[in-house]
Amino acid sequence: MDVEPFVRRITDGSWSVWDDERNGRVSFTSAVGDNTPSDSLTAGFARMPPGGWLGRHSHAATEMYHVLAGQGVVHLDDREEPVASGSVVFIPSHCVHGLHNTGEGDLEFVYVYAADSVADERLRYTYPDDTDAAP
Repeated sequence: MDVEPFVRRITDGSWSVWDDERNGRVSFTSAVGDNTPSDSLTAGFARMPPGGWLGRHSHAATEMYHVLAGQGVVHLDDREEPVASGSVVFIPSHCVHGLHNTGEGDLEFVYVYAADSVADERLRYTYPDDTDAAP
């Protein structure tokens, strides 16, 4: 597929909302990847409310988060690290990772990973022990 450059706004995409024990409590929209002519990169914006989380999971695609607002704790394999506005998190392929909002306001971040869509990469998610998914 020949891919042409394009510009897309975060508001151009539709929002997905997860609210369950396995995947977490987070909403997100993809600006690049889902329903765009990109064939190798997904990028978007995510927001989680106070107490929200992204359930621990892993996948083949390398991923990165850039925290724009709020504060939280990111789980990376066997350790946890605090994150706040300005933090950048690099997540290697197959690293078990998750994110928990520990602040009083929304945690907002940009995500980027080397895959053609959220939907396609979700098919490749693996989860640690399900009891370990929620914070």
